[in-house]
Amino acid sequence: MTSRRTTRPWHDIRLPVRRIEARVHGEVPERREDVWPFDIPAVAQLLREGLDPGPATVLVGENGAGKSTLVEGIAMAYGLNAEGFRDLFTGPRFTQKFGLYVFDEPESALSFTSQLHLLGVLLELMDRGDSQVLMATHSPVLASLPGATLLQLDEKGYRPVGWEDLDLVDHYRRFLERPERYLRHLR
Repeated sequence: MTSRRTTRPWHDIRLPVRRIEARVHGEVPERREDVWPFDIPAVAQLLREGLDPGPATVLVGENGAGKSTLVEGIAMAYGLNAEGFRDLFTGPRFTQKFGLYVFDEPESALSFTSQLHLLGVLLELMDRGDSQVLMATHSPVLASLPGATLLQLDEKGYRPVGWEDLDLVDHYRRFLERPERYLRHLR
């Protein structure tokens, strides 16, 4: 699969979603920091600051950091539904339509090779310039999506980070170098 990277700045590309904010019929909803999901730092930050997604935004963090909560909330706000991965990758609904594509931990259904295939498809979508990707993942492979804004979620909220500085990349790298360092803690 070949990919030609666009040199146009992302803000010159027609994207479906320019800004994500908390609004209910034009009003900011009441926020209670002691109630789920408002007590999740990443959700609280989104409600406070909003989010300006580019062609691709990848959310990375530990379980409980709020990745799925953000993705599901955004997908519901835009009326999106999940579909089978095989149909997504091969069907015209995915490859010929522009729009916002939201993925919540797609690696759980994908092998390493399939993750690479998904990256290729996402690059083609981004190259077209009429589609946007929002993805929550634990996969360093999917987090490597070229051109994506990487946001690491933690107990403070979310912050932009480079791929090589992601905690999950560091953990995978150290595990692959010497698995016994990790495995000895399992006994």
